[in-house]
Amino acid sequence: MLSDLMIHIAQSAEGKKNVLRVEGWLQDEAVAELQRVAEAAGSDVALDLSELRMADKRGVETLRGLADRGIELRRVSPLIALLLDSKR
Repeated sequence: MLSDLMIHIAQSAEGKKNVLRVEGWLQDEAVAELQRVAEAAGSDVALDLSELRMADKRGVETLRGLADRGIELRRVSPLIALLLDSKR
């Protein structure tokens, strides 16, 4: 959505589920943008993380928090999976 934030979030629908495809680097202002878009997407949301290249500590914590709230994390790369699993 905002290229100067080093992140792009594209929204699509799969039936009643809103799917947010997250591309780029999840850091700094991009973390707040993802939180804002995920909240606005409603209650039945999935994040497609196949094009997420990196996340800083705050980005990883945000992804964990979204998952804890019931947002499905899909197509997580091995690197992002490692970050999500580390120091939990």
